Amino acid sequence: MAIWQFKTQLIPRQRVVERYGRIPVDDTDDVQWRDRIQLPQGFEAEIAAMLPVTDSWSSSCRMWGDHKNDTDFAWVMYTDESLTTVEAIEFRFWTVKISSPYITQACEFAARHGCLFVDNRSRRVMMPTVASLTNGLRKSTARKFVEDPVTTLTNLPPIVIPDD
Repeated sequence: MAIWQFKTQLIPRQRVVERYGRIPVDDTDDVQWRDRIQLPQGFEAEIAAMLPVTDSWSSSCRMWGDHKNDTDFAWVMYTDESLTTVEAIEFRFWTVKISSPYITQACEFAARHGCLFVDNRSRRVMMPTVASLTNGLRKSTARKFVEDPVTTLTNLPPIVIPDD
C-alpha cells in the first residue's frame, strides 16, 4: 500500500453493534463479514457504476478502478472462487487528487448497505457520510504525506522487525 493511498474497509454496522453494543471510535479488527450478514446480489453493479471493472489478481476477488496506478480503487474479496460469501470490501481513495463524486458514491453505497468505513492504518471508524469520510481522509497519514512528505515520514512510528 502506497503511503498516499487512503485505504478503508467496509464493515457491517450490525456486526459492530453486536460485538461492542455501540459504534467504537477504533479497533474493529475482529469484526468480519461472513456468517449471516452479506450484501444482496447485484451489489457489484453498484461499484461498477462508480469505477470501471478491472482484471483481478485472484479468482476469489473482484476489482474496480486502475490497480496499475494509484488512483481511486475498490475490491471485494470472497471466501472462495464461487464469489458468494464476502470476506472483505475495501475502498481506496487517491489523496493526491480527491474525487468528491467518488467519496459521495462510496458513502451512499456504504449507507445503503448498512456499513461503516474503517481506516486501514489508524483503525479509526467513520460513519458512511461525506463529512465523516472526508474528515477521516483529511486527518489520514496519506493526506498528510501529500501535503508534507518529509514531516510525515519523520513522524511515523518506527517499524520493529522481530528477530527470527
